[in-house]
Amino acid sequence: MWIKNSQQQGEALVFAGVLLWGLFPVVTKLSFNALPPMMSLAIGTLISALMFGVIVWYQGHGRSLLVVKALRPILLATLINGIIYYSFVFAGIARTTAGNSGIMLLTEVFFTFLILTILGKERFDLTHFLGAVCVVAGAVLALFPGKLLVNSGDLLIIAGCIFPPLGNSYSREARTLVSSTVILFWRNLIGGVLLCIAAFAIYGVPDEAALKSSSLLLLLNGLVILGISKLFWIEAIHRISISKAISLSSMSPLFTLLFAYMLLGEIPAWYQLGALLPMGAGIYLLTRPR
Repeated sequence: MWIKNSQQQGEALVFAGVLLWGLFPVVTKLSFNALPPMMSLAIGTLISALMFGVIVWYQGHGRSLLVVKALRPILLATLINGIIYYSFVFAGIARTTAGNSGIMLLTEVFFTFLILTILGKERFDLTHFLGAVCVVAGAVLALFPGKLLVNSGDLLIIAGCIFPPLGNSYSREARTLVSSTVILFWRNLIGGVLLCIAAFAIYGVPDEAALKSSSLLLLLNGLVILGISKLFWIEAIHRISISKAISLSSMSPLFTLLFAYMLLGEIPAWYQLGALLPMGAGIYLLTRPR
């Protein structure tokens, strides 16, 4: 990369990934008329697996697919982040509002600091913690629906957010053994197949017209959002701490608001724009030279 400092490389990769991930809710909403969200996610994940399979083949890394030491952390990361986490989150989203969902998903930042510090996988950094608090506060402002009534769906999402710190830790372990493309091929292939089975069981096989009408959105979702943005993420946590990366990624709601305005015509409220102040302070604390 043109940035030589590994910390700055990691931060740049998080920012690039967050910019792309901010499109996810907008793309999902645009595809609502044709496919259920879980079906869209399942098909997009398989498209992403196909893309990474082609990349692995083109790079000549086929043998890396069978590195025995890497399979254990890859499978655990897939189970935790690709299956358990999404199961809790989708069950929760079905029982709560979009605003509540966005806010509850931010508890992942808290659990990342707590769990990785307790397990001794990362050192607690007060400056980064304060920066994370500022970024999360800004994200809450951006997402706040006016009133917040906690329900069973919110509790399911919070429960789901306990798992990603462990999944990300296994992804980082696997990255020391094989490339990000190998990790994402296995993760998306296994996760995509299981998600498709669940989606087909719940909604049935989608008809051809629905697939055709949402084909461009499915490609965008699979190749860019579930593909390139996740590649950026794994490369980022290979260079910087998971807690720092997840804190920086909490600003994705800001990009979602921007894309929602540009593509859906949804005008943000004044207090949502006010989220720029705490987010800016948090990003400064998280990225300033030590």
